[in-house]
Amino acid sequence: MEKEKKIEKYNDWNSKKQSIQFAEHYQNQVMYFREGDVWWCSVGINVGEESFGKGDVFRRPILVIKKLSSSLCIGLPMTYKQKKVHGFQTSD
Repeated sequence: MEKEKKIEKYNDWNSKKQSIQFAEHYQNQVMYFREGDVWWCSVGINVGEESFGKGDVFRRPILVIKKLSSSLCIGLPMTYKQKKVHGFQTSD
């Protein structure tokens, strides 16, 4: 990705992140999630080799690996595309 396009994407994500962070309907909202759940999360545009979110809201599915508190977890970004792996076709 060329430098100007990357800067534009980072700026888009920064604006979206601010709107998520300061949205009234997210303030003091309790999240109910468990280890093993899959949630669609806005993960944004990241640095280096981290997984990026997709689309206008920078989302991708996240597998909750470890629940650390009622609002914090360790998550694994996943893909929503079917892929052929070692001769087997994955399916929904």
